[in-house]
Amino acid sequence: SVRSAFMRRATASQAAMPPISRPHRWPRRALALVLSTSVSMFDSDGRIGNTGTIAPPQTFGNYTKCASACDASAGVVLLEHLLDSGAAYGVVDHFWAAGDASEAADEGLAVDYYVDGEATPSVSMTPAMACGQGFPQLNGSIGGDREQPLYGLFSAGNKMGRAARDGGWYHYHKVLFRTSIRIVARTSGPKVRFTVSVRGHEVVASSPAAEGLALPSGFVVPPQARLQLQRLDRIYFQPMAFAPLVHLPAGYAGLIYLTTVALDTSPSTNDYIEGCWHLYTDSNKTFPGIVVGTGVEDFFDSAYWFCALNGQAPCLFDHANAGLLHFSRKWGNGTAMSSEVQKLRPGPPGTHERLSAYRFFDGEVVGFSNGGALHWRVGDSPGKCNDPSDVPGGNVHEVSVHSYAWVYTWPLVDGSAPAPNAPPLQLPKRSAASDSDLAQRPDSDIVL
Repeated sequence: SVRSAFMRRATASQAAMPPISRPHRWPRRALALVLSTSVSMFDSDGRIGNTGTIAPPQTFGNYTKCASACDASAGVVLLEHLLDSGAAYGVVDHFWAAGDASEAADEGLAVDYYVDGEATPSVSMTPAMACGQGFPQLNGSIGGDREQPLYGLFSAGNKMGRAARDGGWYHYHKVLFRTSIRIVARTSGPKVRFTVSVRGHEVVASSPAAEGLALPSGFVVPPQARLQLQRLDRIYFQPMAFAPLVHLPAGYAGLIYLTTVALDTSPSTNDYIEGCWHLYTDSNKTFPGIVVGTGVEDFFDSAYWFCALNGQAPCLFDHANAGLLHFSRKWGNGTAMSSEVQKLRPGPPGTHERLSAYRFFDGEVVGFSNGGALHWRVGDSPGKCNDPSDVPGGNVHEVSVHSYAWVYTWPLVDGSAPAPNAPPLQLPKRSAASDSDLAQRPDSDIVL
């Protein structure tokens, strides 16, 4: 029978195998040959190939602890590294931060990346927002609230996350540089204490990886590209306005790596959620461009108001490609709204709806051939995404937009200057945010 034939083959195979109690001993010369052959299968950047001699890895990094005697309000250098002459480019690919109080590593700490001697940093970030969480100190976040286990912990695949109650923010966003990198920390006051670790590596010129940074999508980012962080720092946009999350001038190509938004609107459950997303792949494209989301939640691979369409609990998630890390509907004093009140559309005056979501694009190619933009509209017209009318479809109210868009950019003409950077972020004067704080609009916020 077929089973008998299979058993005979299996028995013969087992008989040919050496017994477990008598492990096979390789001759030393043969073992050396096997090891040499195995090592030569990998190139100097860890990818399978046939490169012969492997250059040793060149890792750099630093660990900085700012304790009670440390005043970082004017800036403390976390890392300075000059590229070796034999390297094609360098990559900073690890960041971790913690503090003795959550405010230190959440919103009281700014980190600036100065690439190749630039005067304005390509990246200016706070740790929490850099890891996709725009409301790290408010109840209603994934992983439980920070006063209770699991203290808001999450992991977006192996790309970013939070692994401690007081900070523990980490990410692996890859910042490229050609000559030097300088990373500086700033705090909102002289008594904010923190600990930061940053690391990276050099890519040797003889490695196949010297051609550029290969993303999971297969697209290779050229070595001269800079990872540029474009921000909207809690700017209020009126109904039907377009929030420009990404703007790249003509003369530059670009690739979106990661987008995070933290939205705050009042009253809750107004029709801001209906706003479409528009991608303009070059600077000459006009409305509607490519529609990449027919509502807020679509852009983040979710649906039906993140499950909260009719007052239900939201679907918080932290996937490798997208996630919703915070969603809350509360009264202005921070108290929770009942499920019956949450069904009202819009909610009563004085209520707030807040969400924080992220979307990675490293697994696909979403970019710009000659300048371009990414816009989100606050609410939408009755005809939705292809209707340019300014007449709102439904009851739409203003929204505070806090956004981070990480974009690889590079000039189309060799030798041209890099794309202009945004000014460094300004840390909030208050040391920590609370529900009651966010119920009031700060005087410094901009209304568009």
